[in-house]
Amino acid sequence: MKKITLPILSIVTLLGLTLLLSFNTSGPEKSSSFSEGYLPIWTSAKDQALAVANAMPADKYDYKPTEVSKTFGEQMTHIAYTSLWVTEMFIKGEKKPYAEPKASEMTKDQIVEMIEKNYDAVAEIIKSTEDWDAETTSFTGKTMSKMQAMNSVQDHLTNHRAKANLYVRMNSIDPPAYGYY
Repeated sequence: MKKITLPILSIVTLLGLTLLLSFNTSGPEKSSSFSEGYLPIWTSAKDQALAVANAMPADKYDYKPTEVSKTFGEQMTHIAYTSLWVTEMFIKGEKKPYAEPKASEMTKDQIVEMIEKNYDAVAEIIKSTEDWDAETTSFTGKTMSKMQAMNSVQDHLTNHRAKANLYVRMNSIDPPAYGYY
C-alpha cells in the first residue's frame, strides 16, 4: 500500500476544511434557509424511522441479537426519546435529566406514536430556530454551532435506525427501502 505524503494530506485537509466552511452560514436570512432546507430531510428521516418501526411485528420488539445489545424496542424508543431530548438540549439550551422510557413497558403502538410525536416536536424546533450559527456545547464539552449540533443529532439517530433495520433483516423480514430525500 502506498503511503500518503504530508503535502498530499495537507492539500486534502485544506480542501476538506474549505468545503466544510462553505456550508457555514451567517445572519438570520441564511440561518432561516437552513431551517427551510433541513426540514424536508428531517421529515424524510421521520418517515424512515416509522417505516423501520412498523416493519417489525409487535411480538419481535423484544428481539436482540446479543445479550449486550439493545432490544429492537429499545433501539426505537432510544431514537424517539433522544431525537427530542438532545435537540432541546443543544438547540434550545434546555438542560434536563435523561429519562428514556422503558421499551419493555411500552407497546409497539406506543413506541411508534412516540417516534411520530417527538420527530414532529423536533420539526417545530427546526422551524422556529433562527440562530443556527450560535454556539452550543456538546456532551464532550466541545463547542459547535447549532447547525452542527442538528447534524450530530441526525447522525446519532441514523446510527440507531441502521441497527434497528438490521434487526428487522435478522428476523427474515425485508426491511423498508431507504428513502432518499
